[in-house]
Amino acid sequence: MILIRNGRYPDRILLALLLFVCLSVSSCKKSEPVDHASQGRAHGDKGEYDKSWQDVHKAQSLGAQLAPDFLEQLRKASGRKE
Repeated sequence: MILIRNGRYPDRILLALLLFVCLSVSSCKKSEPVDHASQGRAHGDKGEYDKSWQDVHKAQSLGAQLAPDFLEQLRKASGRKE
């Protein structure tokens, strides 16, 4: 139950609500190709090839042009063509 003072929410509840809204909006950032390309490289460096390919495909679907050398290294390391 929310306590009401003089018909207004208590200051702490209002502050918590504003903080929640700000954090929610900031976490809804648009997916960027460069983010997925960077994550793909990081996953590949750790040997997480399935995750790396997922990020590579996402980056490409968003219009990123990935370095051919990187893609060739990932193909060889993962044993996959795509």
